[in-house]
Amino acid sequence: MTKIEPYNIWEQIAETIIQTGNGKDILNHLADRLMTEQVQRDNYLLYLGVGEELTEDLKNEIADIVSGFTDSFTLATAIGFFKKQEEKTVLIQIASENKKIAYECAEALRDHFNQKGVGVVKEVKQEGSYRRVIQEQ
Repeated sequence: MTKIEPYNIWEQIAETIIQTGNGKDILNHLADRLMTEQVQRDNYLLYLGVGEELTEDLKNEIADIVSGFTDSFTLATAIGFFKKQEEKTVLIQIASENKKIAYECAEALRDHFNQKGVGVVKEVKQEGSYRRVIQEQ
């Protein structure tokens, strides 16, 4: 199989047709490339303390903000503790190729809900990291 470096798909098609002279081969070649190419995305989990039950209105409010940063995400609820006080927490999981999106989303949530901070956990295979987006003093 011909190794083709990533560039314009039309250039790839033209090059494969020239090399193989066979339309069936190009379809098989492109199908193989599409099946094997993967975009590296990292999962981020944002922790937003809301202090109340996740009502339909609150869910929609959070979804409106998060939708401004990503098309696909998951909302879940949990009970968190802050300074020994139980707190309703919303967990927002997003997958992104760009960590900046996760932090900008956390900042938008922090600002909208007037929080001191929103937790951000980047899920990785071997190790994890925790960051907190805070308001600048």
